[in-house]
Amino acid sequence: MSQRRDIQTHKVSQIPEGIPLPLMKNVYVVDLYSESAQIFAQQTLPIWTWVRIKKGLYKGDIGFVERSDQTDVTLIVAPRERPYDLPQQSGEKSLFSSELATLASLALEPITSPIGEDVGFRCGGHDFICGLLRLTVPTHSVVSVELPIPDDIAFHMVANFERTFVEKTVHLFSAQFWRESDTVEICEGELSGSRGKLIDVEWQKRTASVLLLNAEAREGDLDDKDEAIHCCIQELRRVFSTGQTVRIIAGPYRGYVGHIITASGSSVSLQYDGQSPHLEVSELLLETHVPDHVRSLSTKHDAGMRMNLPEPADKVLPGDTAVVCRGAYKGAEATIEWMNSNGDQAWIYVKEVSDSSSMQGDTGTTSTQHPSTQGDTDTASAQHPAGYKMVPVNVHDVRVHRAPRTISFTKEKGFDVCAGDDIEVARGKWFRSRGTVQAVHFDQACLDFVCDTYGQNVSVF
Repeated sequence: MSQRRDIQTHKVSQIPEGIPLPLMKNVYVVDLYSESAQIFAQQTLPIWTWVRIKKGLYKGDIGFVERSDQTDVTLIVAPRERPYDLPQQSGEKSLFSSELATLASLALEPITSPIGEDVGFRCGGHDFICGLLRLTVPTHSVVSVELPIPDDIAFHMVANFERTFVEKTVHLFSAQFWRESDTVEICEGELSGSRGKLIDVEWQKRTASVLLLNAEAREGDLDDKDEAIHCCIQELRRVFSTGQTVRIIAGPYRGYVGHIITASGSSVSLQYDGQSPHLEVSELLLETHVPDHVRSLSTKHDAGMRMNLPEPADKVLPGDTAVVCRGAYKGAEATIEWMNSNGDQAWIYVKEVSDSSSMQGDTGTTSTQHPSTQGDTDTASAQHPAGYKMVPVNVHDVRVHRAPRTISFTKEKGFDVCAGDDIEVARGKWFRSRGTVQAVHFDQACLDFVCDTYGQNVSVF
């Protein structure tokens, strides 16, 4: 708010008599922190920073500040209009193409940098730098952005515009996803080329603590802070290895989880679904993936969820190994392939003999329907080993060895299986069924998968 003050004037002896003086003068005192002060002074934006446009065609877009004064700011943005555009293309983001401008018979005037390098063209009254548009807007129509996400500056990355600065921006964004125990490499200074494990990242201070892998301290003892070195985040880069599970944090494949096939230079080759061609992804757009069923990769777990996992069922199930102790098949040892609904008969494979009548002794079983006659003929025949036949035995005539655990569990990391893994059921009703894991339920100690044979979603413990 402005304030009005009245100042009385007094007679000055140097002024000749007869000349009238004003009895009152208006003086306005302006609060420089008020909105009205913006009329008199406009903040000048620092160059080589990022801003978001608030109005017009480019509303919401991110721009690089090239020049700024109290009135206007000159930005470098991804163009939404090009002189050769068709009407339906207006508003779409794409880089300016000198080839398309030439085909449209438009005049091109080269733009050179202060050191004489060609950096773009002037076409249709607009300047295009590295395919990006030089746009001037009022200073009050933009707002500063400390750290844009890579998706918002994707065209700046593709255009190779101010590559070092853009890469530093993406690198700083990526550092927000660094985790304890991640491997990093020092890129500057006397220790350049040395690798270590992250102990701590203070992103707001732009620093990180690293335990060198060749330090005399015990490797893996991340509590030994005395052996750590402190680095600027910009002096470090993440190092990924073949087979590592990672998640894409930005770009068209953001959110995808996959395994690294090869890692060389600043990019990696990623396999994300087992079928599609490998993806080439910048290492700056990756983070170490921690599945939902894994609580943490940290070495410390002083607090957190504690739970008792259900014990495996005591009853005999397909997948267990049966050793026949009585009857015609005494001595036979085989995996139980199927159980009847009452649970008193188990079907196993035994070697076929030429005189089948000699095997018709007391097996201690009663006649029951073979599982292959219950709609599973194709599955049974596909798994039927040559020279063997499937026969029923009474569960009271066999000694059973429970199938070993095939998936490990720790309270720190949960199960060593995650969504997207291909599995085969080793014990239970769905024995030998195969499929792809859809979800892992940590609290219930079970997982869901889609059975390849039946195409249905199945839950197994």
